[in-house]
Amino acid sequence: QDALHAAMAEARVGPLLEQAVAQAADETLTDYSPALKTLECERARRVLANWLDLEARRLPFAVAQVEKDQQWQRGALMLKLRLDRIDTLDDGRNVIVDYKTGASAAKPEPDWSRRRPVNVQLPFYASVLADASGAEVAGLVLAQIHARQVAAQGLADVDLGMAGVTLAEDSKYFDGLSWPEIRQRWREAIEALADEYAAGVAPNVAYRRDDLKYCDALPFLRLHLDDEDA
Repeated sequence: QDALHAAMAEARVGPLLEQAVAQAADETLTDYSPALKTLECERARRVLANWLDLEARRLPFAVAQVEKDQQWQRGALMLKLRLDRIDTLDDGRNVIVDYKTGASAAKPEPDWSRRRPVNVQLPFYASVLADASGAEVAGLVLAQIHARQVAAQGLADVDLGMAGVTLAEDSKYFDGLSWPEIRQRWREAIEALADEYAAGVAPNVAYRRDDLKYCDALPFLRLHLDDEDA
């Protein structure tokens, strides 16, 4: 963050963004026409500039790692994953940041607080990081970076200086639970889901209609039947 503040003070952010976007475009937009490539580059520079403005207003932090590969094993289940970004706060604890480029980003608390939580990528990452290095995670941030909106959503134990990130003690979805208790609840739920997956548990059950929004196997679920008929 100090480097970002210095670059802003010296008016270097614009040129640095232009250089980075041009490099990315040369690597990934090879099939685009010149006109479309120009438009995409302009959009990317604008969106990234807005995100950097948001980052500059955060309470003090430092980027510790980007695209960190991790591995998690439970029984026969082995998962390889990559964390977009890990920040370090002044107190030495970590914040996990996951970038999202979709047009909208709903608050994750309703999903994370369910008895069988969904969209548990960040809570899962927190458990993996704690197991791998003993790191203490103080916050989870979904970074929405899109032309329509640049924002942050998430949950944290301390104020991060990000408007969309809720303090755990203020969350109506985890009322009465401390941050360590929330983390432990996530861990137990994720381990239970992993055990079910490894055991082949796959009942024909959908708890909410929205849970099937991006389901690739929807035509095969026979949702009009119950388990006895299926």
